[in-house]
Amino acid sequence: MVTATKRTGYALAPLRRFFFEQGHVNVPNLPEYEALFDFCNRLRASRPQLPEQVVEELNALGFRWDLIQSNELRWYYHYYELKKYHEQFGHTRVAAKKGDYRSLGIWVLRQRNKEALLSPEKKRLLKRINFQWSEDIVSEKKNYWLGMFKKLKAFYDQHGHANVPDRYKVNEVLGRWVSTVRYTKELEPWKLKLLRSVKFKFSDDIREDKSKSRQKDFKKLEAFYQKHGHANVPEGFSDYRLSIFVGYLRQYPERISAAEKKQLKKWNFLFSDDIRKNRENQWQKFFDKLRKFKAKYGHCRVSSAFPDNALANWVGKQRKLKKFKKLHADREKLLKSIGFYFYDDIEQLQEKKWLKRYQELLDFLKKYGTTVVPESFGNKQLVYWVLHQRQLHKRMPSKRRKLLNSIDFVWKVKK
Repeated sequence: MVTATKRTGYALAPLRRFFFEQGHVNVPNLPEYEALFDFCNRLRASRPQLPEQVVEELNALGFRWDLIQSNELRWYYHYYELKKYHEQFGHTRVAAKKGDYRSLGIWVLRQRNKEALLSPEKKRLLKRINFQWSEDIVSEKKNYWLGMFKKLKAFYDQHGHANVPDRYKVNEVLGRWVSTVRYTKELEPWKLKLLRSVKFKFSDDIREDKSKSRQKDFKKLEAFYQKHGHANVPEGFSDYRLSIFVGYLRQYPERISAAEKKQLKKWNFLFSDDIRKNRENQWQKFFDKLRKFKAKYGHCRVSSAFPDNALANWVGKQRKLKKFKKLHADREKLLKSIGFYFYDDIEQLQEKKWLKRYQELLDFLKKYGTTVVPESFGNKQLVYWVLHQRQLHKRMPSKRRKLLNSIDFVWKVKK
C-alpha cells in the first residue's frame, strides 16, 4: 500500500522540475502553469495535514507559504510576462507610455527605479533575460548617439556640410536621426560640442538661412522686374535658382505673406491662376481666328504657308494634344463643332479619298483593260493619283500595295 507521504512525493515531481528549470518554486499564475499553480495553493491550504518530510522538502526548495494573492506573487507573474516578451522581441525595453504592453512597461520602469530595493534573487532572475537597468540604457543610448555621429562626420568629410536630407536614400536611418536632432530643444554640452565641430544646423539655424535666402531671391526678382517690366522669370532663364524660386512661389501661394503678395502684384507677377486664365483667353483668341478662317475658306486646314504662322502652329498643336490625349474634352467639342479635323479624322478622310480613286481605277481597268492611265485622260485627279502611287511605291502602306498588286497595277511605265 502506497503511503500519503509517497503520494505527495510523486505529486511534488512537477514542482521539482520547475525548480531545476527556473531556480525557484514561485509558480506564477499563468495559463501554462495553471495546474501547478493550483497545486501549490492546495499545498498552502493543507499545510497542517502535510507530512513533516514534505514540509521540510518544500522549505528546502524555498517554497513560500504566504504567496496567495500577495505582491510577491504578482512580481513573479510580471516577471514571466517579461520573459515571454524577451523571447518574442529579443529585449526588455518595454514602452511604458503606449502600446499593447503598457502595463508591463510600467512594471519594468518600476523595477529600474527601485533597483537598490530588489532582492538578489530577483536581480538574478532579471539578469537571466538580459534586463537593462537605467545605467545600461543610458550607456546604450550614448553609444548609439556616438555611432550615428560617426556616420554624420563621415558625411561631413565627404560633402563639406552636415545637412543630411530627411529622406537620404543612401542611409535612411542617418537622415531620420539628423532630423530628430535638429528639432531637439536641449542637448548635453558634449553633444553640442561634437555637432559644432561639423557645423551642424538646428531647425532655428535652417529657418534663419531660409529667411536670408528668401530675401536675397526677392531682391533678384526685383532686379529682374526693373529690367524686364515684370517678374515672370521663364523656366530656361540663365539664373536657374531664380526660375526655381518663381516656380516655388506659384506652387505654394499659401506660403507667401500678404506683404510679399502685394509686392509681387506691383511687379506684374502672374500666379498659377493668372497664367491659367491667360492661357484660356489665348486659346479662345485663336479659336475665334480659326472660326473666321473657316467662314472665309470653308475648312479648318490651316497650312504652314498661311500668312498667320501663329494660327497654323496653334492648329497643329491642337492635333498633337488630341493625339496624346491631353486636349480638354470641352475644347475638343468646340473644335469639332466647326468641322475641325484631328489626325484620326484626316486619316479617315484620306483613306476614303484613296478608296474612291482606287474604285475609279477599277472602272478604268474594266473599260480599257490596263492600269496605265494616260496623261491625256479626262479625269485629271485619277491621272495624278496613279502617278503619285508609283512615286510612293516603297513607302506605301502594305494594305494599299496589296490592293494595287491584286489588279496587276503597273508600277513602272515603259517610255
